[in-house]
Amino acid sequence: MLNKKRFIIRFMLIVCICILFFQQAYSQTEVTISSIEPSQGFYGTVVKITGTGFLSTDNTVIFRSTGQSEWFDKIDVDSPDGNTLTYTIPSYLSLSCHYDAFPCEAANLIVTPGLYDVYIGTITTIESNIVSFTVPFKTGDVDNSGTVNILDALMVAQYYVGLDPANLVNFDASDVNCDAGTNIVDALLISQFYVGLIIELQECSLTT
Repeated sequence: MLNKKRFIIRFMLIVCICILFFQQAYSQTEVTISSIEPSQGFYGTVVKITGTGFLSTDNTVIFRSTGQSEWFDKIDVDSPDGNTLTYTIPSYLSLSCHYDAFPCEAANLIVTPGLYDVYIGTITTIESNIVSFTVPFKTGDVDNSGTVNILDALMVAQYYVGLDPANLVNFDASDVNCDAGTNIVDALLISQFYVGLIIELQECSLTT
């Protein structure tokens, strides 16, 4: 009878130790993002991701367009303190096959104005909560370079005469005089803005 009681006590102690061990292991591996700063910007913006449970190396940051999980950016970054990561907003998103041992040759998708998801995980698994990052709209920036310059004016002019420039990816930014169209006047206004003859462009939209 005494041996049976000792066996039960030892068994319960082992169970308690196992429970504590797994609870501690889980708490150490739980990954949480509390903030991303800044929370908006153009490609090339360096953001600071703050949270808990980051590894010292190989934290996989996923950046994808909200609602479009097939296009994303994936990169492994280090955390010096387990609480912060530094990540640079990409200019292009890729398909998952781009990251295979033998990458596919599929075209990349340029990062356009809109809402994007940022999280820690893998292509198919979300290991942390999701935080949002906004790529803002900039009137006149038709190639989404983050600045309005003479190249934007040139592309609008080329589009107007039927050349259809490949880099005119943000068509909604091309109407800078709010006449619901893209024409040579828009190209002229963008040029004037670039050289400082006008101080701002109107915020218009061809899709509203």
